[in-house]
Amino acid sequence: MGASGKFWAHEHWNLESPPDMVTFAKKMNAAGFYYDESLKMDQAYRHFNTWLGDPVRILMCQKQNEIIKKYNLVEQTAETGKYFCSRLQEVSKEYPDWVNNVRGMGTFLAYDVGEKTDVKRNQLLARFKSFGVNAGGC
Repeated sequence: MGASGKFWAHEHWNLESPPDMVTFAKKMNAAGFYYDESLKMDQAYRHFNTWLGDPVRILMCQKQNEIIKKYNLVEQTAETGKYFCSRLQEVSKEYPDWVNNVRGMGTFLAYDVGEKTDVKRNQLLARFKSFGVNAGGC
């Protein structure tokens, strides 16, 4: 929902046909999916999620999407992501033991920590958080 620099990440690949299934959840303020007709369930109530199409969440989703369009937030995310990715690539040249293999789209970015150890990764994440950067490790 915008983090890749396109509203739906699959839009980056200019697919000849839509994906068989696309899911979305809490960032959209509503959980759901759309899918190819061939995947349609033959029995009612075969799908379940924690949000269940709550009408209030649907209204929130609608308003959120209006704001995203009004302020060109997806386009801003694409530009911010390009800048952030280029800066991470510069950092990786100077500190390859800490940042390497920078990749991703928009602000949905990833990189590897040189030695690939939990200790080193956790040190880096703690340092980021001390500067107010929201980052997670895996």
